[in-house]
Amino acid sequence: MTVIGALIAGAVIGVLIDAPAIMAVLGLVAGLAVWLWGQREVNENYRTLLENFRDASRLKVERSIGGLNVSSMHTFISSSGGSPMLIEPARAYSATHMLFGDTSVVINREYEYDIKERRTLQGGEQRELFYDQISNVKTDSYANFAELDITLSSGDRETIRSLNPSGLDDVKSDLQRRMRTARR
Repeated sequence: MTVIGALIAGAVIGVLIDAPAIMAVLGLVAGLAVWLWGQREVNENYRTLLENFRDASRLKVERSIGGLNVSSMHTFISSSGGSPMLIEPARAYSATHMLFGDTSVVINREYEYDIKERRTLQGGEQRELFYDQISNVKTDSYANFAELDITLSSGDRETIRSLNPSGLDDVKSDLQRRMRTARR
């Protein structure tokens, strides 16, 4: 919209000073310059916003967990929605927090982040899975994300997506170790 607005403003000013073509071109160039500057700013700074969202939502989950004796906690960020041309961040992100306790893992999906509006939304779900009820854990990697797939003995499945696949293998190993311990 900035490019079109600058083009129109340039054309209007050009009509007033009797040089519409020159001013329309100057408006177009100014609009493109502003758009490119904004695109660069967004691409350079959105990671800081995501880190702040991850840390703030993690702190809220830690404070709200109550009686669970948490031995470790992992946070995974996933994206949803596309982005405009040449803009890296997606429109929305969600956080999945996994809290490992003595007998169960709590999967918390209560927080989402609207990057355009720069605000955190709350309203997802939280689920507790007991280690002795988990029948299988596997990871799959794709081009831009990875998934941790947890299958319960009831047939239910929990799938956790992450933009950063490196932590999922560690969580998979930890879950498998805890499943073996729970079955002894």
